[in-house]
Amino acid sequence: MKLMKTCKIGKGGIRRVALVATFACCMASMAYETYIDGNGVEWKYTVLSGTDVSLGTGTAGDQAIGNNVKVDAADIPWTFEKDGTTYTVTEVSAYAFRDCNRTKDCLTGALAFPDSVTEIGGYAFAYCSNLTSVAFSPNIKTIGQYAFGGNPSKQGCVTTTITDFDLSGCSSVGKNAFADMGRDLNQSDRPHARLLLTNPSLTTLTESALAGCKASYIDVVLGRSVVTLTASMIFQNSYYTGLLIPGPQVVSSGTQTYTSLSKNNTFNWSTSLELVFLGPTVKPSGTDKTMFNYVTGSGNNVKIYAPYQHWNGTTWQNQRGSNPGTLSATLYGPGQAVDFALDDGLSLLTATPTTEAALVDVLTYAPQFKSRFGLDTKICVTNALTSTGLVTKQLLQTASVTFDSLTFAAQTQTELNNVLDITPDDVPLVIDPAGATEELRLTTQTGRKIHVLLPEGGSYRITHNGLMIIVK
Repeated sequence: MKLMKTCKIGKGGIRRVALVATFACCMASMAYETYIDGNGVEWKYTVLSGTDVSLGTGTAGDQAIGNNVKVDAADIPWTFEKDGTTYTVTEVSAYAFRDCNRTKDCLTGALAFPDSVTEIGGYAFAYCSNLTSVAFSPNIKTIGQYAFGGNPSKQGCVTTTITDFDLSGCSSVGKNAFADMGRDLNQSDRPHARLLLTNPSLTTLTESALAGCKASYIDVVLGRSVVTLTASMIFQNSYYTGLLIPGPQVVSSGTQTYTSLSKNNTFNWSTSLELVFLGPTVKPSGTDKTMFNYVTGSGNNVKIYAPYQHWNGTTWQNQRGSNPGTLSATLYGPGQAVDFALDDGLSLLTATPTTEAALVDVLTYAPQFKSRFGLDTKICVTNALTSTGLVTKQLLQTASVTFDSLTFAAQTQTELNNVLDITPDDVPLVIDPAGATEELRLTTQTGRKIHVLLPEGGSYRITHNGLMIIVK
């Protein structure tokens, strides 16, 4: 067969090979090659360039395999040899497996995409009701609309789990791409997956892209480039446990870019939502800030961190069920009880709590920052410790954090002794005795770095066993 022309047609970017003259390429009927595997299954594919091929024809109603052919997903020929040439599947055409197991008895089992696949066309696996699981590859760049989603009444991927959700290289996720995936799974059958969408080329998520997806308990980490989150129902009615929306990096000069959330992009009806972290450049697109309606968290409790300058006055309300629990928000930023900063690589969260309660809050949630979002936490503390006992030695020593430095208030000898007792020996310690009304004795601490901020008019005296801080 002589292939005369390759052309690209349609939104999904599916390339088809024609057998007619160049000027008629995009008007003539498309042709495809076939390959028969070792099990006698005939596969349709389209040559893209050289030895790269697209699995399927890209035409609705013309799937990659024939009617009533039973194929295990593990047997999809991602590479195959024909006429002495080895071909590699780099794309899955639109409609390639659409309707398998609804109107046809075909694709079953666990689907795992190899690193060679970079594009999944629209409706490629829509209504594949007998797929048990899907594992993605970070090399996937494009996922078309309804690729795994579909109308539940048509028995879409409603019993399919997601076991590996690394889409960090993906630059486009289509409308309803995962809608209702895993909807009919029992809760005990849903694994925990992390969805990374951090490609700098990904700037927007389309309508219902992740709506209704209950294939896994999902932690979603978006990249800084994602600035358009105003489509309808992006996160609605799915099993999210954590959401990190960092927003663009803060610039020191020029015009700042923001990520805007609209009311239509609510987290309404999200199930098992536990932790939401919104970066300092994430803000509501309008005056209506009621965006967390009818959500259910672990134990009915949801924790939200949000920048106060955008979200002050936000209504966090209307959790689902007869026992709605609490939906608490920590507003952060300059002048607040806690301030956060995210590094460029979204790997380090620097927290600066200024109250003891805020320090406890950060220490408590630091393990979730790590497990949900992959964030290490570094803590800088300014005057956050008093003698109330909220912060304990065990809490500090077992916290999954790195301490930059600890500056603690100590106005009495009891408070000073408490500070020395509970803080780790290897952390530089700063003592601030401002407001103290009695002299404080700082005993010798072998191997520890301790600094004292003398109050105005204060002095100190070296003694045989340490330092006497004179405050008046």
